[in-house]
Amino acid sequence: MNIQIINKKLTQIKADAELILVVNKNLKHKWVKDIKELKEQNFKGLGEEAAYLTHKKKIYIGIESLAHDNLRLAAAQAVQAVRTRKVKSLKLGFYGLGAGRQTLAKAMAEGFILGAYESINTNQSRRRLI
Repeated sequence: MNIQIINKKLTQIKADAELILVVNKNLKHKWVKDIKELKEQNFKGLGEEAAYLTHKKKIYIGIESLAHDNLRLAAAQAVQAVRTRKVKSLKLGFYGLGAGRQTLAKAMAEGFILGAYESINTNQSRRRLI
């Protein structure tokens, strides 16, 4: 797994899919642009709720707050959501400013690693069963 922090506008970063965190059920945030599709999937932005819009290559994950544990869980969920699809790269924007970005990045990196680790363990367990 390769995690990069790129200081560019989100629209300038190329990736197979985009991760959008919906914090505290705020579907009116400027990054939430697919309200109609989300409503069709009955997505409300609740903590640990996820919606994958395949045709737009976007993953929406609801989190209660930007607390470290919530971010870590959301990142692990994102890895789980894309592991069965042909997604090799994922981009997301950070909500925090200044020193807060470092904390957000650390929590997300931990979650991505944990999510990928679970995938590896699951695959190894399946191999042993066969």
